[in-house]
Amino acid sequence: MATVTVNTGIGAPLPRREDGRLLTGRGTYSDDVNLPGQLHAAMVRSPHGHARIRRIDTTAALASPGVVAVLTADDAAADGVRPIHHPPPRSGPPDIQLTHRSGKVPVSPPQFMLARDRVRFNGEAVALVVAETRAEAQDAAEMVAVDYEPLPSVTEAKAAASPDAPRLWDDQASNLLVDADAGDPAATEAAFARAAHVVKLSTRIQRVTGVPMEPRAAVGAYDPDTGMHTLHAGSGGVVRQRREVAAILGIQEDKVRVTAMEVGGNFGTRNAIYPEFPLVVWAAKRLGRPVKWTAARSESFLSDYQGRDLTADVELALDADGRFLAIHGTNCLNLGAYPITFVPLIKGVELMTGVYDIPAAHFRAQAVMSNKPPVNNYRSSGRPEAMFILERLIDIACAAHGFDRVEIRRRNFIPRIGEGYTNALGLPYDCGAYDKVMSLALAMGGWDGFAARRREAAARGKLRGIGVSNYLELTGGYPRERTDITVHGDGHVDLVIGTLSSGQGHETSFAQLLVDWLGVPADSVRLITGDTAVVHEGGGSHSARSMRMAGIVIGKASDDIRDKAIRIAAHVLGAAAERIRFEDGRFKLDGTNRSLDIFEIAGAAETDDTLPDDLRGPLAATCDEIVHLGSFPYGCHVCEVEIDPETGHTDIVAYAAVDDVGRAINPLILRGQSHGGATQGIGQALWEHMVYAPETAQLMAGTFMDYAMPRAHRLPDFKVAIHEVPSPRNKLGVRGGGEGGTTPALAVVVNATVDALSPFGIRHIEMPVTSESVWREIQKAKEKSA
Repeated sequence: MATVTVNTGIGAPLPRREDGRLLTGRGTYSDDVNLPGQLHAAMVRSPHGHARIRRIDTTAALASPGVVAVLTADDAAADGVRPIHHPPPRSGPPDIQLTHRSGKVPVSPPQFMLARDRVRFNGEAVALVVAETRAEAQDAAEMVAVDYEPLPSVTEAKAAASPDAPRLWDDQASNLLVDADAGDPAATEAAFARAAHVVKLSTRIQRVTGVPMEPRAAVGAYDPDTGMHTLHAGSGGVVRQRREVAAILGIQEDKVRVTAMEVGGNFGTRNAIYPEFPLVVWAAKRLGRPVKWTAARSESFLSDYQGRDLTADVELALDADGRFLAIHGTNCLNLGAYPITFVPLIKGVELMTGVYDIPAAHFRAQAVMSNKPPVNNYRSSGRPEAMFILERLIDIACAAHGFDRVEIRRRNFIPRIGEGYTNALGLPYDCGAYDKVMSLALAMGGWDGFAARRREAAARGKLRGIGVSNYLELTGGYPRERTDITVHGDGHVDLVIGTLSSGQGHETSFAQLLVDWLGVPADSVRLITGDTAVVHEGGGSHSARSMRMAGIVIGKASDDIRDKAIRIAAHVLGAAAERIRFEDGRFKLDGTNRSLDIFEIAGAAETDDTLPDDLRGPLAATCDEIVHLGSFPYGCHVCEVEIDPETGHTDIVAYAAVDDVGRAINPLILRGQSHGGATQGIGQALWEHMVYAPETAQLMAGTFMDYAMPRAHRLPDFKVAIHEVPSPRNKLGVRGGGEGGTTPALAVVVNATVDALSPFGIRHIEMPVTSESVWREIQKAKEKSA
């Protein structure tokens, strides 16, 4: 009987190795970490969206049972604790540069660990209570008396940008922190002047929050004998957390250790440093005992960094045949109270032409501070907003001027390209087969048979709609990554790397690389991440960077290990190195049946004293790379909805997705990423919304009763296909697969909904597309036609 070889390397749909451990409760999340003698912390948070702090009285809280300390901004300042200084709105490769109208890069205001003099959003921390138990700390936190002087609040971007808006910072001329340009205004103006058609969309992509399954938690410790400050906290990457904790506490980085074992979801919300993390380390040092803090879900709603919140006014110019001539507009990002990131603004602007060959473009890019929590890079950061605006404009043009929704897209695609295409905003693309991918998605989504399904739904008194959305995104993120790989003679491989999984399946997919490149079994690879005691550099997981960057550094380190292994094998087999070849996972001597596997070679390196000095010792290699080139995942999604016109209730009845991720390392994991990403986008399109009272900046959606999440019974069976055009920008050809599912989902759901409502003459509806909003749009349309 012939032997069947099962592929466990690149391209194999292996089930995730880590799932067994996680599903049986053997994972270690942040709240699972407990240290001997630890104290517990609770935060005192502002009930106001904007207020001056007159006085903080801690007397009653300090007298409360079990309380060890109540710490304020004054205590932090006295101990030299510094504020967070978030990076300025400056970009570099692979992103475009914005041209600031002031002629200089704005300076971001600081974010203090505990509010000092003024609170700027509902939920900002003003004091830290430390007690023997969590319950005692929470009880005492309620006894801290803060005398607030409420100040006028502003929550929405356009209102906050007004010169007469309440200012968040007295030393800033206004709340408008960024006012910049991208593209060619003269060429764009000329194109609009000769356009046969111009369509406009003024819209707001609403604020949402990441709601990871695991709320934030942190344990801080200090060893006075070594001077080591330790933070145990799930995050997007431990190296960045170490760097920022050291800067805030004013100590050397080598005196900070950060660990993160399992991370229960991220979606970008955990990437930047949070005040609570350095606070527990500082408190532990000050009090001489470890300090633990775990957020309640209500705290997460109040204080997690949030996502989206973009206001846009955009126009698209077309000729008489429906060819796109130019696009221009203003994108305004609502930063919240502290400017954590400008990536959503920059990424969104530079990708405003999407997969279409639009010859001219000009955008004004603005970022404004408001009395909401800070915005961070939420899944696909800026790209879903851009695709929503562009794809909605295309459908609006079709409705207004009679173009076919598929043909207009096909007519305007960038032809299949290799390296060399640069869009009208100055962004160089890699490659793509956009028309082919759309054709595949339309076939999977049953586009041609839709008319019959619409008639059938109408016979039942329902409205049926179908939508299509193409997308393009740019992966980038922190440009540096490092790996240290050691092959051991006992049959296992240690793979140390600076990325950090929050559910992406790194333990499985990274091992698959070494199956092919070193000939080792997947289950022999031990992935080591999340501890700066061994992880010295790396950018964590964000911007779909993990597999792309891991492929680069693991690939180069594997090359070095193979080269060394060939020399060792040659010595052991008594032959010239030129006669050794790596084939089928073994190092074979040409012309013979003699061969060694890499573990035998590693064993020889550990024990064979006859080897030359440069070949003795661990069979290991390190690769530390800085890579600025990003890759461009792209794809097309098709969505079909059915609406009850009497209630506005909207069901997604079908959803098809084709995502080009470049080379697919593990198709099973990638399909799961597409499902999850699409679900996250659908959630924003239909349900999710962080609502704040405009007069007080009070959070109105602070529980799962008020903040509606996508649920399995409201979602269809997804039809998902992976398309593979390798990116030329890295050895693996990987583009990235973690964010594509989300990127077109907002647009495709709304496109389908508007198509269903088109018999009423409705051409646009804002997100979230709730039953109430659909019903109201129908009633308004009926009143107009009456």
